[in-house]
Amino acid sequence: MKTLLLFFALIGTAGAENMEALNLACRAYEKALASSGSERAELLRASASGFEEMARALPAPSGWLEYNLGTVELAAEDYGRAVLHLKRALELLPGEPRVQRNLLRAAALAGVETKPSWGGSAADILEEYWSQVPPRWWTLALIVFSWLAAVSCWKHGMTLTRRLLFPPLLLLLAAGGLLRERGFSVRREVVLLASYAPRTGLGESYPPAFGKPLPPGSVGLLQREESGWREVRWKTARGWLPVEKCDVVEPR
Repeated sequence: MKTLLLFFALIGTAGAENMEALNLACRAYEKALASSGSERAELLRASASGFEEMARALPAPSGWLEYNLGTVELAAEDYGRAVLHLKRALELLPGEPRVQRNLLRAAALAGVETKPSWGGSAADILEEYWSQVPPRWWTLALIVFSWLAAVSCWKHGMTLTRRLLFPPLLLLLAAGGLLRERGFSVRREVVLLASYAPRTGLGESYPPAFGKPLPPGSVGLLQREESGWREVRWKTARGWLPVEKCDVVEPR
């Protein structure tokens, strides 16, 4: 089944000039399934390199190429990169059962969850809800509330209650829409590529944020990037990861 899916992706995404790289990647993967030991590892690495080369050559991300990369990394038992590529594939191919199946398998073997956990504090939970609201909804809510406020004042006059209530609500809606439009809380997931203990600050000299290292494939929410480090939020804490230890799943 895996081989057929690889060729399905090849037919759907490759141009004539890139067919050779894809053919080599598919053949390397097929040979790896029938091999073992160091030969299997080398063939899987060659297959992944071929798909990576093809992904760089394409003008836009391909869900099936990301699926292929995740499948190859899963066979190579590199669960961090398997989760990364399969989550990217799921962004491009939402609801695709083959991607979901392999992602769940990779996460189970890595001992991680496929979705980041919500923060435990009220502020983090509010931020999680906030990140799901499209900016245009804030604009629509501001327009509707402004119209209702104008009609209410025109019919019933500007009472003390309305004077105290309407201006703060208008400011809240306007500020919420502006901050959301500027990407204040855009949801971007970060996948840990190798086992690592997140730090409490920017640098290896800071103490770990957790009692033990997180396993590869762990998923958190990106907060910010600074000086080659990423601040990531998990359920129980926030911590800093070096960029070479993790990668980002861009929302589509």
